[in-house]
Amino acid sequence: MKSNPQFLIRTIPHSIKDADTQKFRFIPLFSASTSIMQNYQAVFCIINEKFSPHPIHQHGEEELIFVFSGNLNLISKNDEATNGRQIDRLSSGTLLYLPSSAPHTHQGAGPGPTHILVFRWIGIPNDPSTAMFPRSVFHISSNLTHIHDDGKGILRIPLFHGSTKYIKSFSGDHLHISPGSGHGWHRHSYDLMMLLLSGALQTMNTQVVSPSLLFFPAGIPHHAWNAGPDPVSLLTFEFGKESASESERT
Repeated sequence: MKSNPQFLIRTIPHSIKDADTQKFRFIPLFSASTSIMQNYQAVFCIINEKFSPHPIHQHGEEELIFVFSGNLNLISKNDEATNGRQIDRLSSGTLLYLPSSAPHTHQGAGPGPTHILVFRWIGIPNDPSTAMFPRSVFHISSNLTHIHDDGKGILRIPLFHGSTKYIKSFSGDHLHISPGSGHGWHRHSYDLMMLLLSGALQTMNTQVVSPSLLFFPAGIPHHAWNAGPDPVSLLTFEFGKESASESERT
């Protein structure tokens, strides 16, 4: 069911009974509309080895895919490749962005099942003359011990920034928050999605444990604090009508 949320917190299932005996599991997490975007959808999928849930297809939505565990084959059209198909293997910890109408499908690459989060959105198209963000793959490192923060306990690693068919300002970052650090109450002019990969966050008077998905529409006051004993690792994604100032960013 689509909603107009104040905020959303969804625990991502990581242990599902009988998952290994099914070729494909599709678990909806939420569907929402905001002042920024006509529709967002988040789903968690489990794909068994060598299984593909659908043929190569395309859709109007733009899409982020994060591989939680296992390996995923991304299959796309390429007239110069064998059988007209290009296969790229995405390992655990890989983030993929697919533009609108990009022909693709995916397949469990094994060994064992592959767990992925799929986040899609569709809105009012921007000026077609705007330079569009291309299909991109990012490898998210789980080892940040060699990187020093800014002295405030928060380390931000920029992943990307650009424009898409539906988003004038689209940004992604990997954040590492030390115990006892975080952001106090604030709000943004853009929609914000947070993917909590490890650790636990205190937000909206709730203790959120990993793995979880958090979504804050534009204008909603929120905070995020690491009140636990372990470092927090999370990905943040900003969906904006206009470019956000550096001081406004999460």
